[in-house]
Amino acid sequence: MITSRYLKQLNKVDNHGFISNLFNKVNNNTIHQKHFLNINNSNTNKSNDIYQQQQQKQQSLLSFSLSSKYLSINNRYYSSSSSLVINQETLIEKQYKNLIEEAIIRFEADEMHHVMEPLDKAIKLLPNSSIHAYLLKADIYFFNGQIKESTPFYEKALLLDPTNVKLAYTLARASQLAYGDKRAIPSYQRLLQLDPKNEYALYRLFFSTLEDEYFNALKKIDSQWYNIALSIYIEKYPYSFHPTDIKDILYQVIRDEEEREEINNRSSSRGSDLPRYCIVRNSDGYPRLHRPFFNEVLYQSYETLAYAALSEYNYTDAFQLFKKCQEININSETIFYAGIIKMLRKEINTLELFDFLKSYIEHQKFRCDDKILQLRAQLQIEIEGFD
Repeated sequence: MITSRYLKQLNKVDNHGFISNLFNKVNNNTIHQKHFLNINNSNTNKSNDIYQQQQQKQQSLLSFSLSSKYLSINNRYYSSSSSLVINQETLIEKQYKNLIEEAIIRFEADEMHHVMEPLDKAIKLLPNSSIHAYLLKADIYFFNGQIKESTPFYEKALLLDPTNVKLAYTLARASQLAYGDKRAIPSYQRLLQLDPKNEYALYRLFFSTLEDEYFNALKKIDSQWYNIALSIYIEKYPYSFHPTDIKDILYQVIRDEEEREEINNRSSSRGSDLPRYCIVRNSDGYPRLHRPFFNEVLYQSYETLAYAALSEYNYTDAFQLFKKCQEININSETIFYAGIIKMLRKEINTLELFDFLKSYIEHQKFRCDDKILQLRAQLQIEIEGFD
């Protein structure tokens, strides 16, 4: 309570400064002091104004103090929450990457029955950004000879990265091998939209459609693919060219490419020396399965000559040219080997065809389409029957 000394001074003096000091000295009796002043002070209005100002200051200070403490606590809370979210995201990414690494290990260990399990888990872990899991899943199917199964996952990966030229090429190539040239046209057209000067896309589209726009585009680029396309163009307009022109053009391409191979010292990686696949890692460390390098122009030149020989019923030369293709790229797909066996089965010695097919199957470690394994079994039965 207010002491008698203060009361006497308050009744005698109308001093705002004194009253302010008085209020600063009292603590818990504020309401009683206010009523006392209203009754005893002759200048009640002034004292009441001072009282309200002091109260407002005290409330403001108290409010500011509480707000500051609340903000400080709140900031610490959000800071720790943000840190928790970041740590959780990092942990999920690590789990995702570990699952992909596990799939690669299983693939190399030939655990094909379980290789997809970690990839399926990775996709569930990051369903909206699983491009690496989709790509590896597609690669594993592709290099296991299950090319049709690979295409849906290349499609899903391309949806997540729609401007990726290499991925668009891979999808187009897989579609062609799985479903044939005609059904692969949309995929090659999409590739061409991303890369208007892509020589292989232009060649495949001309091969599939025989439309002059693709041939003329290749002509402007002036690449070796144009020369191979020219041999097809000659077949389209046979009366405009001499029949030997096709062979002359293709053998010139072969000479040029063989010389380039020798200069680049790449001819040593052929036949059984060519690995089935290569494991490569992109910039962020995720693994992919890639085809080993081989000279596609050289391969396509020999293959085109082989089919030209078949059209002339020259089966022996055709088979030798197909063996050249195998030497350049022993990893040619099922459609290549199945087609050769079908066309030459009655024309070439069965043992030669069997050895040709056997070298491919063994190099693939029997990771082939069932059709190829069935053809091998049929040839083996025929050979044993002859014995």
